[in-house]
Amino acid sequence: MTIIHSPHGNEITQDCKPLPNEVVIDSRSSLGYAAELDQFLKDNNITTLLYAGYAANWYILFSPTGIVKMKLLGYNTILIRDCTIAIETPRSLDGEWALRVTVNTVEH
Repeated sequence: MTIIHSPHGNEITQDCKPLPNEVVIDSRSSLGYAAELDQFLKDNNITTLLYAGYAANWYILFSPTGIVKMKLLGYNTILIRDCTIAIETPRSLDGEWALRVTVNTVEH
């Protein structure tokens, strides 16, 4: 399985540092509908993307390499909910309501 990191211009935390065989595509350098990622996926015959990480309700959905744009390009997209967290407010944190809404949105 090919692992692709898309850090959105941020430093990747030590716990998630890419291994030597993993790919890093920084979404801030991607043009249009994530042309860099799209080309890499086509070159490697990848049609299904599994998403995990931080800010599901922001970056994972709406970044240039996110679910919405990749879905528009025709890729199958899957959000791994057990490996994902959303940006929560103090009022939504206890129930993880932002994550729940995001998962519901993606699954529908």
